[in-house]
Amino acid sequence: MVDTSSVNNSNHHNNILKMPEHAPDPDTVENFLSNAMLSLSVQDRNEITEEIHGVRCLAPNETPELLEKSLSEMYVALERIPRSEKVAYCKSQELFPHTTFAMDRDFRLRLLRCELFDTQKAAIRLVKYMDFISEIFGQDRVDLLERPIHLQDLEKEEETHNMLKSGFLQLLGYRDRSGRRVGVVFLTNEMMSYNVYARVSFWCVLLRTTRNINIMLPWYPFNIE
Repeated sequence: MVDTSSVNNSNHHNNILKMPEHAPDPDTVENFLSNAMLSLSVQDRNEITEEIHGVRCLAPNETPELLEKSLSEMYVALERIPRSEKVAYCKSQELFPHTTFAMDRDFRLRLLRCELFDTQKAAIRLVKYMDFISEIFGQDRVDLLERPIHLQDLEKEEETHNMLKSGFLQLLGYRDRSGRRVGVVFLTNEMMSYNVYARVSFWCVLLRTTRNINIMLPWYPFNIE
């Protein structure tokens, strides 16, 4: 029998997100977003714009039948993903077969809602999320394969702890037209001076734990470099 473990590990290593040392050029990001929007149909762009502004919601009406059917189909989709493309997910099943949050019904429903109940996309999002968390917080943090990330996880590193206490994120005192909470992020030179891993881990924890913030607005000061 041929040992394919080294091949699988190599493939997984190639699939891990490579974190840039510096922030991307703003024009590059703008062009990427613009091209992504232009690739959509007129109807899709209009629906997304209306949802952003709180005019309508793209989510389907949820029924018990839809939830159970989607969860079942998501399970099948997860099983069909090759092991080499779901390393962290498989590891969580081996170490914590009965307690890993990856099996939690509510967690999977959050992913399904995020993908508008596209079960294939939700399954891919789950395995990519777990690989991403392992990459950002470290392969030795096996506890994060059993439980979701918490605010306390930021306090273990001085840089992320300082970023958490910096006040770069503020909640506005009002909601948008559909009742969603609005947060403002101050993208100052000081914030951008933190290393990329600190910033990404900060946002991972923030978006995971601060459920009441539905809209995030970036604020760029004129003197940002």
